[in-house]
Amino acid sequence: MAAPQPIVEEELAIPSGQVQLRSFVLGQSANVSLSIDGRKHTDKGFTVYLIRGDVSEWEKVKAHKHFDHIVGFQGLKTKAMTHSEPLPEGRYTLAVANTENLMNTMVVAIHLTIDPIGGPPKAAASSPSASPTVPLQPRGAVQSPLCNASETTAFGCTVKGSGKMVALCLTTRPVGASLTYRFGKVGTIELEYPDTTTTAATAFEFEEGSGNHGNESADLSFSRKGFLYTLSQGSQGGGPDGQGNFIEARPFAEVSVKPPKEKALRLECEKTVGDISALAALFPKK
Repeated sequence: MAAPQPIVEEELAIPSGQVQLRSFVLGQSANVSLSIDGRKHTDKGFTVYLIRGDVSEWEKVKAHKHFDHIVGFQGLKTKAMTHSEPLPEGRYTLAVANTENLMNTMVVAIHLTIDPIGGPPKAAASSPSASPTVPLQPRGAVQSPLCNASETTAFGCTVKGSGKMVALCLTTRPVGASLTYRFGKVGTIELEYPDTTTTAATAFEFEEGSGNHGNESADLSFSRKGFLYTLSQGSQGGGPDGQGNFIEARPFAEVSVKPPKEKALRLECEKTVGDISALAALFPKK
């Protein structure tokens, strides 16, 4: 007897108010099993739907229109869920949304398998909306103009007061995902790194840190010609103000450039897209 076939097996970081969609096709009837476990910032819960149809059906959900979904796989303000149910052939879309956490990016672990009823599947199930191991932005997310059509924007922003842009562009490859850092304007790239194609974990360093009162950050860094470049994103400034009041942590993103033996130059980001913390899955834990 064949083992159930894994369709989605990921740990996803989903920013506040955003969704991750995973579409797959059943070539014949199959038992579908879903397990979702909240790993970080899920204490208020999150939303789960298994929708009949492709990723475009999510637009109906956002518009509060009627949409066809499998009730048994629905989770509202859920912190974890496990459910199995036989489903007929057709296309389905799993939607996991960070609807309850107003400040932080949540992290959830998803395990979705199918077990065809009556023998091997007529057509292999697929997940065209994303790679099974690489975190991507939700469908409809803003793409940085510095990233190519074949790339996904993992992070992007405009440098405040300059009009120049920063982008981390993600490319999924059979041997591992790669990242490309670009700085400049459309048609005038001042810095691109790395110079040759290599895996993200080889070219960059990744680090996450958290403190009290909602202060946290994810940092991605690399060195080039003696300069240290660091992209940071998270929340900061939270805590007591000394007058009996509490200040909520505020989102921030910045790029710092540290020349040899000199202080770092910090560039504040605005119009930020993407989420650096979502790249954690590309870097093996030390």
